[in-house]
Amino acid sequence: MKPLRFQGIPIHPMLVHFPLVGWSVTAFLAWPGLYYPQLAELALWSNVLGLVVAPVAVVAGIVEFLALPDDVDVLRTANKHMLLAGTALVIFIVSLVLQAKGMQAASAISSSVGFVVLLFAGHSGARLVYFHRIPAR
Repeated sequence: MKPLRFQGIPIHPMLVHFPLVGWSVTAFLAWPGLYYPQLAELALWSNVLGLVVAPVAVVAGIVEFLALPDDVDVLRTANKHMLLAGTALVIFIVSLVLQAKGMQAASAISSSVGFVVLLFAGHSGARLVYFHRIPAR
């Protein structure tokens, strides 16, 4: 399968910035949102933004994965990246459900955990780009 590109640039890295920013804002606003309802609502909508764009980023990432070279180290790093990013996605879905049910403290905890997982997912994605030189130039 051919990787998805827009004017020669991979689509997956373009899209992942939306969930990354949305979920980061969610994690950082969840705690003050316990005391300020307006911030809790902003955290909720930031999470929604991330969750709306994430499936498109996932599909683009899967297409990129299918085009990877048959290299054990590259595939190991890519699998780690996908596992961590998928875990973050699930955690932020849980966070949204908790917040929608009015369980703000539990939502804040889960979004904080999700943010840490997201950091590790980003690290493994960066490792693919900067160490393994994926995508090839």
